Amino acid sequence: MQKKNNLEIQVLLNGYITGNLLPEDVISTIFEKIENYQSYNIWITVLTKESVLSQLEEAKTKLNNGKKLPLYGIPFVVKDNIDVANLPTTAACEAFTYMPTKNAVVVQQLLDAGAILIGKTNMDQFATGLVGTRSPYGAVKNAYNPAYISGGSSSGSAVAVALGMAAFSLGTDTAGSGRIPAGLNNLVGLKPSYGSINTEGLVPACKSLDCISIFANTIDDAHLVFDEVNSLPTSKIVQKGSPLKIAIPNTDSRHFEEKTGYEPLFTNVTDCIAEHFKVTPVSMSTFTETAKLLYHGPWIAERMAAIEDFYIENSASIHPVVREIIQKADNYSAVATFKAIYKLEDLKVASNTLFDSIDFMIVPTAPGIYKIDEVENNPITLNSTLGHYTNFVNLLGLCALAIPVGFTPEGIPFGITLITKNGKDKALGQWAKQIQKALEIPPTANKGYIDLAVAGLHKRNQPLVFQLTELNAHYSYTTTTSPNYKMYLVDPNGKQKPGLIRVSKDSKGDKIEVEIWKIPVENLGKFLVQIPHPLGLGKIEILSGEWIQSFICEEYITAFSDDISAFYCWENFIKSQKLL
Repeated sequence: MQKKNNLEIQVLLNGYITGNLLPEDVISTIFEKIENYQSYNIWITVLTKESVLSQLEEAKTKLNNGKKLPLYGIPFVVKDNIDVANLPTTAACEAFTYMPTKNAVVVQQLLDAGAILIGKTNMDQFATGLVGTRSPYGAVKNAYNPAYISGGSSSGSAVAVALGMAAFSLGTDTAGSGRIPAGLNNLVGLKPSYGSINTEGLVPACKSLDCISIFANTIDDAHLVFDEVNSLPTSKIVQKGSPLKIAIPNTDSRHFEEKTGYEPLFTNVTDCIAEHFKVTPVSMSTFTETAKLLYHGPWIAERMAAIEDFYIENSASIHPVVREIIQKADNYSAVATFKAIYKLEDLKVASNTLFDSIDFMIVPTAPGIYKIDEVENNPITLNSTLGHYTNFVNLLGLCALAIPVGFTPEGIPFGITLITKNGKDKALGQWAKQIQKALEIPPTANKGYIDLAVAGLHKRNQPLVFQLTELNAHYSYTTTTSPNYKMYLVDPNGKQKPGLIRVSKDSKGDKIEVEIWKIPVENLGKFLVQIPHPLGLGKIEILSGEWIQSFICEEYITAFSDDISAFYCWENFIKSQKLL
């Protein structure tokens, strides 16, 4: 029986080996979640459940015949600018759609390793954007608060992993698309060295810069996938007697968006690591100058080069914001291009000089986060701001690893990114784990927190969620109870709320949707005193078989309260009342 509720690769593999977990059950749970999260706009193409199970049967046959499958039964998804044979590739533009006859090299490598493809995910059209809103298939919603952006352009790939519909996913990264979504959705995002993952079968954004990226729940999971698809030698970490040498942006080089809560979180990170390692504040001028070249230089023309024939014939079908960006290609001449190349070479010299003196640099993954409607009202400026700490990485030939390190008081994830020289991908992973240890962040959990299940007014879109966020609790994931519960309407003439009651084995129960939140242990008592009678705090059994702290209800209310279990979740019941 699975005891972890996100889909960590190592946990799944161990469960399969011991027999405590079946890949068929994992796939069934994924398809339940796909149905429940349709409003998040995660998908462009989802395979049928039968097709996914057919993949599993093929992998099982290979395994039984003695073939080594290091990713056997591990569900994954790919961004829809990466080819999958006999599935449409859209790059989030319906008019651009074509049907590839073979898999992208990286997809084939993963299938050969036993991984199971679930589908293809939504994205900022033609991988042009860091926001996750530039898609005719809808804005992809943040996994932790659907009012906020998910980050782009690999938006759907990130949110699918964050909400437990895949154990890992493939995105792409040209300007930060493999890092921003990781930072905003509490994931690890590996932006590997250029050329390490084969890009054959990828619709290019900027072909000279594009990297296929990996989203996962842990550093080890990301590198387990990377090991299966990496085609270049990588430098392993070399332990030294002296502490790690880490650069961070100096005070004058830091930029944060107001009211997002990211600045104090980054300050806490840098203060903590300074106690363990040699930290040097540095100017970011080289990197900000480099970043300007990506969207205010001739590399825009490379985006046009990727889709020029299609653009000429179909420009009206392109998302208006994407079209506005790409059409600026006409502003740059061949002379301007060469001047920009010369400038970039000078900036690379300055960058290399810095990285020769340090092991790596740490920056915030993003300077802030915005609500979806804020981005829609100011799409280009806010997108540009999001790339403050990401846009320069590929131009300078660096590799990067985004890791989660905390949450704002509102429960929004915050992450940092480690950046170093090309070819040091594996070393970067080892260094990142040292940073986690220094920050006292376990690889897969938040120290000092306890899981709390909520079914009603404390869910993310409900009016009492502030009682959780004010106590520094944050949303973790959504699941259901085991099929042994009933949901009753409590206080129908006053402040309506649901009450969960466990039924006996002889009675027919139901599965009820619950959100799992992580609340600081020291704040649990403060939360408990706010719970009104006849509700209380106890434990419920969730679908995985794990027992979680939750609201429970006294059984005597069943004599006079309505059974609303058939609605599955509190939101469905509320909608039904508004329709009456």
